Amino acid sequence: MTTQIEQNEVDSEVPMTVPDAVLSLKNVSKRFGSIDAVKDVSLEISPGEVVTLFGPRSGGMTTLLRAVAGLERLTAGDISYGGQVLDAGPSSTYVSPQKRNMGVVLRPHGLWPHMTVAENVAYPLRVRKVHSAEIRDRVAKTLEMVGVGGFEQRAIASLTGGEQLRTAVARGLASAPSILLIDEPMADLEPEERDAMRFDLRIMQRALGVTMLLATHDRTTALALSDRIAVVDDGRLEQVGEPAELYRNPTSGRVRDLLGSMVLLDGVVEATPASGLLTVRLGGPAGPAIDAVATAGVGMPLGAPCHLAIRPEGVSPVSIGLTASAHEPNVLQGIIATMLFAGDRYEARIELPWGQELLLQLPPDEQWRAGQTLSLRLSSDMLRVWPSEGTVAPSNS
Repeated sequence: MTTQIEQNEVDSEVPMTVPDAVLSLKNVSKRFGSIDAVKDVSLEISPGEVVTLFGPRSGGMTTLLRAVAGLERLTAGDISYGGQVLDAGPSSTYVSPQKRNMGVVLRPHGLWPHMTVAENVAYPLRVRKVHSAEIRDRVAKTLEMVGVGGFEQRAIASLTGGEQLRTAVARGLASAPSILLIDEPMADLEPEERDAMRFDLRIMQRALGVTMLLATHDRTTALALSDRIAVVDDGRLEQVGEPAELYRNPTSGRVRDLLGSMVLLDGVVEATPASGLLTVRLGGPAGPAIDAVATAGVGMPLGAPCHLAIRPEGVSPVSIGLTASAHEPNVLQGIIATMLFAGDRYEARIELPWGQELLLQLPPDEQWRAGQTLSLRLSSDMLRVWPSEGTVAPSNS
């Protein structure tokens, strides 16, 4: 019996020519029964851009990627690629996965163990009835390009995780797609393979100019590989921007915490100096006062509880004898309560005078010891003030 999808399927393959946006998602939603996996996501990707869907596990990134690939039908919204609508949800428009002209690398990679590396990479070309001589040429060039040249006759079982990923990427690139989709590219790799693969993927992408859409919950992969990151949490698009901008200036506590660890100091908004900064009093009336920038869009009245937030690299631990005074701007004093040696660093629990404890890394070039008093210099350009609940309240200004 012919399915509804087959009746509604658009027969022509998506053209290679693309407008300003290679891929456009407009108000995309996907529901599985009573579960809203993706909720009203809109996103555009430009030619040659690397965009990463980043968030926690089960955040909705993989569902979005599978919808772009055509493996999930939309509940609402539409996806366009190369100027053609691929899926318009419950309406009549749908283009099947094999006609979308996309390279797709999912988990697991779907490499056939009974085929050699060359046969795996050649398979989509044979389906398209490409001439055998051209297939051999494309397979050899693509394998060389992704770093597994000369592996044509190897069995899939003999490959490392990184080599299997490279083979899957080669298969995705063999048909010269306009976009390459990769789900969790580093998930199955050993730590030593991940760094090399990140560099190689980026170098390959720049050399080819291919557009890439990744989905991952790995923060390092998202920050290192992306031109832009689309943070997705609980199926919603939280924030989109360049990695450095999102890392330094997140617009919600959730984005802030997903993109890296934070040092959070509990305080109260005490004043608004003429400079436009907020003065935050830490640790009660007798605690230090720190001037810091309010998070963009935040509105907090005087007396409001807040967090003074800073990335760990913005905190410089200094032996107490090497700094002038704990009263100089943006300097706190603390005591090393507990310390662990971790080779290239010490991991320490620092107790502040008002009882709050911080987990920090100390450089290995000093002889730190438990019970030692130290100063913590806070980088003024990295300090931000957040409401204590960690979310941004709209400003009334």
